[in-house]
Amino acid sequence: MGLFNKSGNDIVNERIDKMAESLELLCGKIEEQEKEISNLKFLIGELNDKLSELQAINDNTSTINGVGMKEELSPTPRPLHKELFLSAPTPEGVFTSSSSSILVGKSLYKLTTIDGLSGSFCILPTKDALATALISVSQFIKPACKIEHQTQCVPCQIATIKEGKAHYDGDKWIVTEKAIIRLE
Repeated sequence: MGLFNKSGNDIVNERIDKMAESLELLCGKIEEQEKEISNLKFLIGELNDKLSELQAINDNTSTINGVGMKEELSPTPRPLHKELFLSAPTPEGVFTSSSSSILVGKSLYKLTTIDGLSGSFCILPTKDALATALISVSQFIKPACKIEHQTQCVPCQIATIKEGKAHYDGDKWIVTEKAIIRLE
């Protein structure tokens, strides 16, 4: 056989290599798009929050003498029920980043607050959160949770027995009481 004669196996292997390269490129593009979608969801959540604030301000104004002048009324305390999705805490039990929507591969906890200053949290019961958490239980779970029961084999779910408590200090949520969970 000469240099230009290729066997059927060589041709098949070349085509497989080209298809593998194409598949790798497609997977990279999909990953980029998933990140962009997560970013867009976060931005939409932020815009919805701003819209709610503007609607609340609009609700607290009134027209005087029908002239269109506005006078701010004293704000009435309204519950600020909000769900936030938190990434892994620091070893000291501090959640430094949050979003208004789940960020796949990053969000591990869900925090609910009604006053914006204190809240209760639980670990997300999703397969993605479980997979991320199991990468390092001591890093991702133990700073915010006490593990009541852990199976001897690889867990297939995380159950929150008691929600944890956290306090907001202006730019981060700090764990004040750990959640109690079970790895099943």
